[in-house]
Amino acid sequence: MNKKENKDCLSYRFNMAWGFAPVIIAIILSRYLAQETAVYIGLGAGILFSGYNLIRSASLQLLLFVSTLVLLLFAVASLFLPHIPYTFFPFILELAVLIPVFLLFGRQLYARACLAGADGKNRLSKSIIATRVSTRVVMLITAVHLTVIFLLELLQVNTPTIRYMLYRMSPLLVFVLSILFNQWGIIYFNRFMHRHDCYLPVVNENGDVTGKISAMIALGKKTEYMIPVVRIALAYNNMLYLCPCNRPAENEKGKTDLPVADFLLYKETLEQRIRFMMKENYPQLPLDNGITYIGKKRCETNHTAQLNYLFLFRTDNEEYLTANRAKQQGKLWTFQQIEQNLHKNFFSPLFEAEYEALKSAILHPESKQEEKII
Repeated sequence: MNKKENKDCLSYRFNMAWGFAPVIIAIILSRYLAQETAVYIGLGAGILFSGYNLIRSASLQLLLFVSTLVLLLFAVASLFLPHIPYTFFPFILELAVLIPVFLLFGRQLYARACLAGADGKNRLSKSIIATRVSTRVVMLITAVHLTVIFLLELLQVNTPTIRYMLYRMSPLLVFVLSILFNQWGIIYFNRFMHRHDCYLPVVNENGDVTGKISAMIALGKKTEYMIPVVRIALAYNNMLYLCPCNRPAENEKGKTDLPVADFLLYKETLEQRIRFMMKENYPQLPLDNGITYIGKKRCETNHTAQLNYLFLFRTDNEEYLTANRAKQQGKLWTFQQIEQNLHKNFFSPLFEAEYEALKSAILHPESKQEEKII
């Protein structure tokens, strides 16, 4: 579990600037080999990298595909067209790669059109988002490169050494720096998120804490660990106050559920979490009468297994509940109204599983008096 806890939030595979590797190879080899040979080797590397990426990688290296396609066009063109001058070959290759990259991923309208046809969580849409970030970085570096060229040409500063640096060496630096800056950005993002991350306890069926896990990992994808969740029902005059489902059951968002629910944090007691949740959601509610513990139950969601701790808070003042009505769009429900809508995909599955226990606790409060937690 420790290995999972320290896992980076953003994988280095989302540095899409690595897709320029075949172009970098071609530029470096063109200094020592014939221009066509350098292009062929870069193309071969691009085809190998692309094949591996399509088969094994979780993300699509879209910039790699563009780079490989451009090298393929250069390889075909070398059969019919004269050589590009030695000094200008890297610069022409830079423009040939970055122009289609900008047209495909630099323009917001086109990128939105690509994302519109894909689910936000699938492989393609994640790759498009990461590619857009890498594209912005490389376009910024390229803009600096082109600006320097323009100014020096305008001032007619064109000595052989300067021209060699501008047209021969600088294109290589553009691609290398784009990789380094994107890599640095990912490292900084991961360090920032780890500093501001919180941990959730991992528990067993009895509620005993067996370890901890990063909240981003636990909530970001399905895990084999069970996480404790605190759920609080609010009752007034033998009625339950319910509202559209919010976190943590995001997969049930929009269905009617209990108004207060959240994850228990690592090294946090149930009483501390309850007080925080009530203060955050219903600061006007006095907790003097105590909150009754109903029980705990294991359940499964799309993301993780949960051990739900269920509590009941009774109030004799309806205004305390309706004060947040505009925010939560909740209302009071009688048992008859609830039972008329049970098992009709209206309430969250968690609430339906807890309903009988809540009803019993509200109608027969004497059986739960000894279990008040606050």
